[in-house]
Amino acid sequence: MNCRLCLQPKELRKSHIISEFFYKPVYIESHKLKLIPNFHGIKKYRNLQKGIREKLLCNECEQLRSSWEKYVRDVFFGSEIEALNTKTQIKIRNLEYQQFKLFGLSLIWLASISSEPFFSYINLGPHEEKVRKMIFKRDPGLPHEYGLMIIAVSLNNTSIEDLIMQPDEIRVDGHRCLRFFLGSCLWLFNVSSHSHLFGGKNYFLQKDGSLIVPKKTAENLELFQKFALQVTL
Repeated sequence: MNCRLCLQPKELRKSHIISEFFYKPVYIESHKLKLIPNFHGIKKYRNLQKGIREKLLCNECEQLRSSWEKYVRDVFFGSEIEALNTKTQIKIRNLEYQQFKLFGLSLIWLASISSEPFFSYINLGPHEEKVRKMIFKRDPGLPHEYGLMIIAVSLNNTSIEDLIMQPDEIRVDGHRCLRFFLGSCLWLFNVSSHSHLFGGKNYFLQKDGSLIVPKKTAENLELFQKFALQVTL
């Protein structure tokens, strides 16, 4: 079969759509995962032995993505990063723009091409081929091109690393955005054709490696209000 990234006929590996390091805090005692569907009529938890994987990439392309995964894993769970932490936001500096952005692009692209139902609400549509080419050419694009925003979310002043929710699509000020909840953060990707006009583009990851991460509490976010209502029904 052809690799979905390089398009060459090669043996395919099982690729994680969401990187394994995000799943580790979610494992329960039996080393199973509990993934929580979002609010689209699906109400059951899904138990898995490992994070969702699918045969999509050849070994060479998988190794390419693994290098970006390692960098982002270190940012979230490893080495210290240069950041100014205030009550309302975290100002991060000196991120590796290319590696971090390409990791994000690979996440939304793999979720878009996946046949797994968990990613059924992620669809890049006409952007899918453009994003593939950006990943293959190691081109992260400009900050507003599939702009990446991250919002840190806490519950009772504690991070929520042990939760992964089904990604979906939302509208933000008229712009189409893809939403993931990973590593106690909301990851928002602006995939509208006019993202350069997005009012909050200063919150996109910037080419100089700076990223402003607003802090929000789960109690004040609609997504978690819906979740709290659903699990009590």
